[in-house]
Amino acid sequence: MKTPHTCGRMSFARWRAIRAQQTGKEPDRLETFENTHTRKNGTYVNEYTATLIEKAHTLRQEGSADNEQIFQKLLGPEHPGRVRCAGLGPTPSTYFGPSSSSASTSSTTTLCSNEVVALGIEVVELRSEVVELKSEVVELKTEVGRLGSGMEQLQMEVDTLKAFILQHLCREKGPIEGSFRAPSSSSQSATRG
Repeated sequence: MKTPHTCGRMSFARWRAIRAQQTGKEPDRLETFENTHTRKNGTYVNEYTATLIEKAHTLRQEGSADNEQIFQKLLGPEHPGRVRCAGLGPTPSTYFGPSSSSASTSSTTTLCSNEVVALGIEVVELRSEVVELKSEVVELKTEVGRLGSGMEQLQMEVDTLKAFILQHLCREKGPIEGSFRAPSSSSQSATRG
C-alpha cells in the first residue's frame, strides 16, 4: 500500500542531513519514516501509515528488535537498487555493505534465528513441565493404588466385624430374622421325602 510522505520537494537524504544537524546524530530509517509520514498537526498521512507506526511503537516497547529490524519487519524487503527512507543515492549494497544484497535478508535471518532460540527455550521449558507432570501422574497412580488396597483392607475388616457381630448376637439372643441359617439335617430329610 502507498505511504505518501510529507517532505514535499525535500529528499529523504536532505531531511536526514538537516535532522542530523539539529539533533547531533543521524536519524535511522524508522525515525525518518515516522517523521516524514506525520503531518505538522501530528496526524498520520493515512490509516495504513498510522497502523505501521503504531506497530513500530509496540515492537520498540517490547524491545524485541532494534529500529532497523523493526523498519524492515514492517515494510518488508528492499526493492532492488534502492533503500527506502535513505534518499536517492544509496543502494542496498552501499547502504548495508557489499556482503549482503539486502539487509532485509540478514535481518530476517536474525529475526528468524531469534525466534528459533525463543522457541527452543520454550520447548525446553515445556519438556521440563512434561517431566514434572509425569512424575505427578506416577505419584497419583501410586496413591490411587495405595488407597485401593486400603479400601480392600477396610472392606475385609467391615466383613469381619459384621460376622463377629452376627455371631455374638446369635449367641445371646438366638437366630436373628433375615440372617443366614444353615439348614438342619432333619429339615433336609423331611423335604426330600
